[in-house]
Amino acid sequence: DNINHIMAEMLVFVSMLGQNLKSNGIVTAELRSKDSEVEVIVVDFMYPGKIRACCHYNKDSLAEIHNKNFTELFTNGTLMITADIGDNAKRYQGIVQISSDSLLESVMEYMRSSQQINSAIKVVVKQDKLIWRAGGVMLQRLPELDQVKLEDSDDWQRVCQFIATLQEKELLLDNISLEELLFRLFHQDEVLIFNPNPVEHKCRCSREKMQKIINSMPLIEKE
Repeated sequence: DNINHIMAEMLVFVSMLGQNLKSNGIVTAELRSKDSEVEVIVVDFMYPGKIRACCHYNKDSLAEIHNKNFTELFTNGTLMITADIGDNAKRYQGIVQISSDSLLESVMEYMRSSQQINSAIKVVVKQDKLIWRAGGVMLQRLPELDQVKLEDSDDWQRVCQFIATLQEKELLLDNISLEELLFRLFHQDEVLIFNPNPVEHKCRCSREKMQKIINSMPLIEKE
């Protein structure tokens, strides 16, 4: 199921971005296409670990959707990331045109063009019967104090190569703990592990919000 696969990738990516949030912060990712059977996929991550996802598609075109890949589904589409860090910090938004063959490549383009931060990202998604499993890692390089270009740093290239060698079973933590995985990757460096933030499904809708939305709709749409 390619739609569930794409949604799972978005959930992992947005969850990783959300780790930089402060109190009441929200990160939203929207994948849109005007020329596809899939109109939009939206994923929200709310501090400290509440997440939700939804997809709007043409129910009469399910067979066509299942037979199309990412590029075919989101031709002429856009990926928009909106982040409200929280604690009265400035809200920012970035949009990139879909011009690559995968969601991950589009995410990397967003990181380069909007955040302008060198990043290494790897995400895996696997379906075991009716259960979906996913995992990911995101490495970001903080701006250096000197004038050395980020891409010229031997240390940065080294850790990026480590990320590229990760296997599916490692990112899904099959027979390995998170601590063991980090030590395996970065045993040459000092590794500091913070307390984990559990992630759970949670919608930020409420009866009051839904009532306001319904009240603002034209009568014909309410019916």
